Amino acid sequence: FFAENPGRYSDKKTFEDKTQASFWGVDCCGVSGLIRANPARYWPLVLITVRVLQLGLATRSLLESLLGSWVSVFMLRRRMLSLVELCFAAVRGGTAQSILRLSPELKAELASFVCLGHLAVVDLRAQPLTTVIASDASSSWQAAVSAEVAQPVVEEFQRHSLQRGAWTKLLAPPSAWLKEHNLLQPEAELPGDFEFVANPVAECLARVPQYKTRWRRQYTRRMHINVAELGAYLHEEARKIGLVDFEPQAARIACPAFGLVRAPSMPKPAWWTSLETGEVQGPEAFEQDDLLLLGGSRRANRSEVSRPKFVQQA
Repeated sequence: FFAENPGRYSDKKTFEDKTQASFWGVDCCGVSGLIRANPARYWPLVLITVRVLQLGLATRSLLESLLGSWVSVFMLRRRMLSLVELCFAAVRGGTAQSILRLSPELKAELASFVCLGHLAVVDLRAQPLTTVIASDASSSWQAAVSAEVAQPVVEEFQRHSLQRGAWTKLLAPPSAWLKEHNLLQPEAELPGDFEFVANPVAECLARVPQYKTRWRRQYTRRMHINVAELGAYLHEEARKIGLVDFEPQAARIACPAFGLVRAPSMPKPAWWTSLETGEVQGPEAFEQDDLLLLGGSRRANRSEVSRPKFVQQA
């Protein structure tokens, strides 16, 4: 590429036939398959953070620099971004050279960065979990179900997994009440004219396997339904971290009225069976239209695909 399109680049940043290399602020080892923060940048960051903790003082610009550096480290394991809270509040307002006296709580937060930062590692050779887990909640119940799925199928589903949430704010009390009673339309949960459309892969994953109950629990104190849903997810995460997860839109598995987990509502698509037998199909045989049809027998136009019944009844 550079031979045909000559441009400015650094010889020190190029590599070829290497088992280990540093780029984009990370260090990648081809032998172990691990990606972590570049040690040449990470350990000085730890040292500076510890020194700031010892002093108990920092300028706002220094704290901003430390915060940005730690965020870049935690981006390797994005769930670790939940460690950052007080630092964001501390750097708001004021001038860059304003001197801040660190509170005990802020010191504890920075110390957690130092203690846990080395865990921000990505294992490129990690094998996917063959157990698919779904969690949900009502205003008084929480529950989770699971199903065993062949590893090749899970690997394919991982490529289509949700990376970013569509909406993260709590429903208003009237809307929360309607959702608790299955009276709130899915599009009413989102702001403006935005309408959420379930990913066909997630829909297929919800309707094809045979699920069984993992756990369910009732709580006496009434809770906002969105908080309850998040609590069910975190409770399951504490038991066993699932690599493939989704939240059903309308199947209220936590509601006692539904009793046992429902049986599969559709047969396995042809592409699902092919993946189980090890016959990996090419991109031309695994089109979005096949997913929308959820049967894989022929190509379907989007106009032919109707919303599933359980979504209409929500």
